[in-house]
Amino acid sequence: MLRRIEVQGLSKDFTLHLQGGQEMSILQNIDMQVDAGECVVIHAPSGAGKSTLLRCLYANYRASSGSVNIWHDNAWVDVQSAAAQQVLAVRHDTLGFVTQFLRVIPRISTVDLVAEPLVMRGVEKQQADERAEELLVHLRIPKRLWHIPPATFSGGEQQRVNIARTMIYDYPILLLDEPTASLDEANRATVINMINAARERGAAIVGIFHDEAVRQALATRIFSIPAAQSVNLVAA
Repeated sequence: MLRRIEVQGLSKDFTLHLQGGQEMSILQNIDMQVDAGECVVIHAPSGAGKSTLLRCLYANYRASSGSVNIWHDNAWVDVQSAAAQQVLAVRHDTLGFVTQFLRVIPRISTVDLVAEPLVMRGVEKQQADERAEELLVHLRIPKRLWHIPPATFSGGEQQRVNIARTMIYDYPILLLDEPTASLDEANRATVINMINAARERGAAIVGIFHDEAVRQALATRIFSIPAAQSVNLVAA
């Protein structure tokens, strides 16, 4: 099976400038592989570095050491050492990331926000809007909200818009940071089905899910981070 992610020796330290320059070691020598068609769930106590690991995979965080190789355009790209332009290309075509927070764009309607990833890839605007509307119906976003910006939406509504915006494009790799946390039971079940459908079409998925029932519904494999890594302080 095609391997999509290869993490080798990944470590991440944070400098605590308000604590005299001490460094907090969050991740130490992480090795991780994810194949197409897998949903690997990161499981660890709070503070052990789950979200930090996802952000390193997406190259939002620069690792202190190690590599994060992403299979992109028939070649491996180490997003930790690649040029910014190449990282953006990987994100555009290969890496989808659902965070816990929707980045709201002022004056951009919900439909336009969800459709944008398709429009950016050359899909005709009407076709992109139709697909966006299908997803908004599927995720139970009321039609009266489609043509206004989502800044005033509830947390659960914003989260569903965030999911629709990512899921509208078939990314080969999906990174999911608690995508069901703000959702009611019905919408949680819908999102679980969407994630499983993405995995079944061959997406490689890495996710954080605190809800045990959601983990059981999605995980093909659990990846654990030792809790001790979150408290290792060393002098700068």
